[in-house]
Amino acid sequence: MKTCARPAITLIATGLLALLTLPAQADPQPLAQIIQKGFPAWDADHDGSLTLDEINWALANPEIRGEEAAAVAAIYRAARNKSHPMQPPFALADLVKQDSGEANTSASDEDLGMPRLGSYYAAYVDKIGKAPRQLFVNGTPSLEGFRQGKVGSCFCLAPMAALINRDPADVAARFSRDKDGFTVRLNGSRTVHVTAPTDGEIAISSATGDQGYWSTVYEKAVGQMRIEDKSLKDPPLVAATAGSAGTMVKVLTGNEIKRFSCSPWRKPETTPAEKDALLGQLRVLLEETSSAHRLITAGTGAKGSKVPGISSMHAYAVLGFDAAKDCVIIRDPHGQDYTPRGTPGLETGYRASKGVMEIPLKDIVQFMGGFAFEQTTPATKETPAPETTTDGA
Repeated sequence: MKTCARPAITLIATGLLALLTLPAQADPQPLAQIIQKGFPAWDADHDGSLTLDEINWALANPEIRGEEAAAVAAIYRAARNKSHPMQPPFALADLVKQDSGEANTSASDEDLGMPRLGSYYAAYVDKIGKAPRQLFVNGTPSLEGFRQGKVGSCFCLAPMAALINRDPADVAARFSRDKDGFTVRLNGSRTVHVTAPTDGEIAISSATGDQGYWSTVYEKAVGQMRIEDKSLKDPPLVAATAGSAGTMVKVLTGNEIKRFSCSPWRKPETTPAEKDALLGQLRVLLEETSSAHRLITAGTGAKGSKVPGISSMHAYAVLGFDAAKDCVIIRDPHGQDYTPRGTPGLETGYRASKGVMEIPLKDIVQFMGGFAFEQTTPATKETPAPETTTDGA
């Protein structure tokens, strides 16, 4: 008996027509217009200029939404530009006069040139508009699309990436919705409550592609932990800036950690025999810890070798160790792609795909500050809020 495909075709055609007739997303209003409109609310002391503190609190304000939140985030990003940061205080007239810039600057691109307020604004309007407003779209998190934003939170994102790599279901189980936000279980004995992310926080924090805003909630939870432990007066994302990835491994697992410093490779008095012995110790730590599925992080310090594609004072997740190749598999929280110009190595850098790199053990000790390895021993005292370490680990 023949079947008729006409109803299915009709349904498909109807669906396509519905998609085609959806209204196109309108272009954002001009940045200067948005700044003039929102400035009085952002300028908390009404002195005609914005301080970094006022910008931080505006980003945390749930009443500042959409294009206004994107404009505040653009100013925040311009102030954090790596090579030419805009200097506060920011007067209204100066902000309005800023060049509109290019419209194709990604919200996660590195900022190495002159600040482009207009292009930052356009990128954040897009990011805010596309962000799913739920915790986990697919039930569990993934490393796919998980990228650091403009908060200096690599120290907590790297251990989280290692934890997702080990057990994404465990990560999802740590988050629960409550009446006015979320409760986040950092470990077996520590939970914190945070409010739902604001548009400004979504703009500047980490991204997950289309997974949901769980990573922003996590960053806020880390900041809230520090606020509670240290009686800080900052918004949560400000409090979640800079720290030790190793200490965060301790926070997330409730277990002690073992640190391994790579500083001997930068000391002229270290003999080749001593370096070989240390390399053997590190190899054993990597093999044993990764095979046991315990967390490992690594971090660059301020004094390591400069390697293209590798950031200084930055934390990395260690996803595994390939004993056959004698290579360490790491993931940069920025989640970037990188292709070396020439043979991969210390001079040209290492190929990165969505932040994942495979680096020979003999090379990685030349530029990493150190490693942190989760132990099986439970932490014997209350875990302190993360602090920055000199070796980046």
